Amino acid sequence: MRNRRAEESSPAGPRWTRRSVLRVLAGLGLLATGLTLLKRTLLRPRLFTPSQRETLAVVLTTLLPDGEFAGRRRTQLLERVLPLLQADTTTQRGLAAGLEFLEAQAGAHGAHSFAALGPEQRTTILTACADAADGTPEHFLYRTVRDRAMRVHYADPSTWGPLRFAHPPQPRGYPDYWTAPRA
Repeated sequence: MRNRRAEESSPAGPRWTRRSVLRVLAGLGLLATGLTLLKRTLLRPRLFTPSQRETLAVVLTTLLPDGEFAGRRRTQLLERVLPLLQADTTTQRGLAAGLEFLEAQAGAHGAHSFAALGPEQRTTILTACADAADGTPEHFLYRTVRDRAMRVHYADPSTWGPLRFAHPPQPRGYPDYWTAPRA
């Protein structure tokens, strides 16, 4: 035992053994795992708050109202699209900034929240979001929510069935759109 310690602490420096290399690699692996978990829990924004979820639900209702055809409520769109909207940190942060913009616009229109506005006012604000410059939070919110919502919504059979389509219009679409649908 003494000879081994004497060899490890030789004047030339510590001697690397397989065991010591494996210890260092295992420690680095555990450290990387811990840092990844810490990053996910602390640096990633929390899921949407209840008020943000409510605003998002109103945005979806404005885009896809229930009527003759299935709308947001009948297809349970909010529950199905939320995982897509919360998938990554950048999207979450951009959407949170866009939702803050909607709430600020509601205040400018004299309402305490976006949900308290009338349908015409909400449509006006969302139209302004659609027309906003690329890269702004309001344009990001509109494009992201609309694109993901339309894909999820129109993939539901209750939305395309009454149209007598043979398959859902999204996500595959209709590359032969210039011809009439076959009923």
